[in-house]
Amino acid sequence: LNLFDKFSMVKVAIRTKVKKKIQEFGCVSLTFVLIATFTMLNLFVAIVVRVVEEDSDTFVHDMIEKTNKISDDVTEIKAALDELRRR
Repeated sequence: LNLFDKFSMVKVAIRTKVKKKIQEFGCVSLTFVLIATFTMLNLFVAIVVRVVEEDSDTFVHDMIEKTNKISDDVTEIKAALDELRRR
């Protein structure tokens, strides 16, 4: 074998090792990207859910207060009507 053939064989061996390492790194990096993506998505969803819960709590609280106020107003109107009917 001449020097060129030896160099070509070494070149092929290095290329094969590099391809194997790239494939291994591809699996590791793909796993990392998937885990990181799901983690960020989970955090985003958690923040959105928290904001919606806080907004809905205040909305429900406001609606209950308004309903109670309307109920009190209706009771006052009924009392006033009863008083007018008695006269």
